[in-house]
Amino acid sequence: MMDHQETNLIQHKIHPKHPLKQVYKNSKFDCKACKCKGRGFRYRCEKCDFNIHPICGTGHESISTFTHPQHTVQLVQQSIFSDHKCDLCCKTVRGTVYRCKGCHFYLHPICSQVPEFLYGHVMHPPHPIRLRLMESKKCDVCNKSCKNWRYNCEICDVHIHVGCLTVKQKTGGDDDDGGFGDFFDELMVDFAVGALTGGISV
Repeated sequence: MMDHQETNLIQHKIHPKHPLKQVYKNSKFDCKACKCKGRGFRYRCEKCDFNIHPICGTGHESISTFTHPQHTVQLVQQSIFSDHKCDLCCKTVRGTVYRCKGCHFYLHPICSQVPEFLYGHVMHPPHPIRLRLMESKKCDVCNKSCKNWRYNCEICDVHIHVGCLTVKQKTGGDDDDGGFGDFFDELMVDFAVGALTGGISV
């Protein structure tokens, strides 16, 4: 991935024909790199209607992450027929993904951006909440089971689905993905806007 002189333009190997420009649109898109949904900021080729998440456009080839502290994870291209699942959101990984080959650990690039700690969040302002993988408990917001990763306050024994932290609350239906699902893109916009305006510390 080579940067152009203009900071909001990049050249990306999966779309070599044209540079991609960083833009903000309040609409959903399908990321052509990781195959996940997105909304808000993206790198885009207007001519080709081609969009990728900012992290998919400028992410590092290898990263360290609190979700897999044992080893660094490498950016690889996964088959669209893959049946592996992201260890954070439990959704199938297709396209660009971070992987620890030895541990069979997979992480969507967009999932690698979820912060470990949130401070002063509107859902639990008194204490920091931490993203953790824990035994099953009920979410204190929606009262449904938290089976995978969730934000937790150890002091108050509060458990909150990632999806329940978003401003827009999910309505109806059972959810077995810990609340990530359709609301993950909104959560990332909340994090980005909150971090820029000082509303959320990451």
